[in-house]
Amino acid sequence: MVKKPLKVLVDSSVYGAAIEDEARYPPDSQAYWDIVYSKALFRLQAKISVYGCKPIEVELTEAPQAYRSRLLERYAVASPLRGSTKVAQLYREFLRTGIYAPDSLILAYSSAHKMDALVTVNRRHLKRRETIRIVGKLSRKLGLRPLVILLPKELFQIIQT
Repeated sequence: MVKKPLKVLVDSSVYGAAIEDEARYPPDSQAYWDIVYSKALFRLQAKISVYGCKPIEVELTEAPQAYRSRLLERYAVASPLRGSTKVAQLYREFLRTGIYAPDSLILAYSSAHKMDALVTVNRRHLKRRETIRIVGKLSRKLGLRPLVILLPKELFQIIQT
């Protein structure tokens, strides 16, 4: 039996890590492994389908010129998700919970399009215990499938099982 590839929305932080040089960090650091796994994520086309959305594209487009073309080159593999009234509705709901506005929009795209996971290395906002708790609670309240927020390393662990 062939498994369908996982549908994952890849956050701009992962694109940033994927163009970073891991040699700048000690091999036992979190940053080192975030970079290694972010780079490897883009070689998983048989097991994942990579998606993007307008807010992520805008973030990458607004990156400093020195990085912009490399970021957008990586982003070119992503299938774009479209905005909709459902995205707008969910954005307002996430925003009301106090989640940072740009992240609320990315969460709204992920939820509205029923992504299997949102992949990020953004531990300050998206991959934070409180954010995950709020997203789960709101998903249940709205009758949505719970959104899974993963680090690239966690995505690999799921794929290998």
